[in-house]
Amino acid sequence: MFTAAGFPVPTTVRDVSEHYLMWGLARREETPDGTRWSVPAALPLPGDLLPLDADLTKRLEWIRWTTRTGPLVNGLIEYLVDDLGEPQRYSPFWTAWRLPPRRCRRCPHRLCGTR
Repeated sequence: MFTAAGFPVPTTVRDVSEHYLMWGLARREETPDGTRWSVPAALPLPGDLLPLDADLTKRLEWIRWTTRTGPLVNGLIEYLVDDLGEPQRYSPFWTAWRLPPRRCRRCPHRLCGTR
């Protein structure tokens, strides 16, 4: 993967640490007590570090979107169905969402709602 991305393959721990510094996965600071390593609170996205093809980029964006919105959608459905007693005017729509999830052909998780 390193070679395909145009980077030299690391052979030592020092080489790996230099890659981490270059990509923003780690920071190094010299202090009176010695070298201090830290990791940023938010790591860069894979597409920020490596050249990705359009299909992989699109799939990663879809996974990120469903990961962020899936819990919200599921919480709303549970509230409408369980707490409000499944209102009749929404019944067919919410019932379809409550079918047992199946994996879709496009993504490895079950949150996309595609059957």
